[in-house]
Amino acid sequence: STNLTAFDSSNLLSSTRMMAFAIGIITMYLLSHLEEKNKLFSDILTYLGSILVFFAIFMEMKEFWVSVGWSFFALLIIILGIRFSKRHLRLQGIIIFMITIFKVFVYDIRNLELIYRTVSYIVLGIILLLVSFLYTKYKDKFKEIL
Repeated sequence: STNLTAFDSSNLLSSTRMMAFAIGIITMYLLSHLEEKNKLFSDILTYLGSILVFFAIFMEMKEFWVSVGWSFFALLIIILGIRFSKRHLRLQGIIIFMITIFKVFVYDIRNLELIYRTVSYIVLGIILLLVSFLYTKYKDKFKEIL
């Protein structure tokens, strides 16, 4: 896919790489939906579709927009997993969020000045403490969802 033409918003039909990704992603998710009787095979197909979306975002977006794209994708997957009661989709979203957080706080922050980097780490700590608090408070409800 690296040899194909990159995404161009002015001429979508010339973006052969994005078209190839879109065909692969749609095929994986469609086959997963059609093969719901075979749960393992269906789950594997959704993981493959999510991996393709993950790499499409990585290859087509620039700089910190990759993290933004991954975050929105993870949120979408989690919402769909909750809406349709699909545990594997929720887990995929959580995994993608973890990868995004790791990328942001290891790779993206390296170019920031010391004060902004310090504030970012403090905000991350507060967010993780808040998530921990919410998890312990609503542990039983989370177990039902996950």
